[in-house]
Amino acid sequence: ATPRKKARRDDDVPSMAAASRVSGGAEGGATALDRLEGGTSRPLELPPLPEPDRRTMRSEAKCGLTNVLLIIAIIVGLAHALPLNRRVGSLPEAAYLTCFVLIHGCAVLAVICLERVLRADPGVVRRSDKTCLPVPEPVRTRLAANAPLDDIKNIYIEDTDDETGAASGGDRGGGAADAASGAGAAKRRRTKHRGASYCVRCCVWRPQGSHHCSTCQRCVTHFDHHCSFYGRCIAGTWRSGNMPFFVALIALGYLAFFTLLVFLVWALVNGADGRHR
Repeated sequence: ATPRKKARRDDDVPSMAAASRVSGGAEGGATALDRLEGGTSRPLELPPLPEPDRRTMRSEAKCGLTNVLLIIAIIVGLAHALPLNRRVGSLPEAAYLTCFVLIHGCAVLAVICLERVLRADPGVVRRSDKTCLPVPEPVRTRLAANAPLDDIKNIYIEDTDDETGAASGGDRGGGAADAASGAGAAKRRRTKHRGASYCVRCCVWRPQGSHHCSTCQRCVTHFDHHCSFYGRCIAGTWRSGNMPFFVALIALGYLAFFTLLVFLVWALVNGADGRHR
């Protein structure tokens, strides 16, 4: 048996030997890769992850960052200038302090949300033993032949007999015990990858609702869209990914705008009443 390898970072590529050990369903015997290559143990590696379009992402992020900070500066500036401008109107001190706190609070939270939208993990499906294994049979065959995966479509559970295309003991001989072991392994794989699909560009199993972004070149769970304003994928649920920060950033913009509008109207009305008196 091959000794267990040391832990690697998520983006490191797991070996095909490890893939075949898991998908073969037998310990101490010949691996699925050995059978595929006629008994050889030549290690095969998954292809490198595709390169993101970093130039586009940086350009979009700069645009979004500049515009958001400019909007924040304008709203904060108006909060300072208009309510206290005697030619426009006036506010009671308590009202102005309330406006000041609300606007500046929104500005601080907006900067935090902006940083999270740009830097938080939206839910990228990273390579690991859990996401890469078992390798589907069509992919393993191509990699064994050093053939590219460009012309293979994504693989879905229903596309293969045992939901993964991985080798099982029952269809390669070995008697009733191997058949039972293969059936059990196939059942476990069905449970593990139920509703999943295999991305042939990232070479990972991804859960239902995931999508491969053509700009970021990564598979993202709970994908919503790639935002060309921030140069990032927007994905996640109300408690995961960067979606909560994206929604909060938009909500804070509306809150700050209407807060400023209410206090500005109040200042105008209050100033007009003072002049009439």
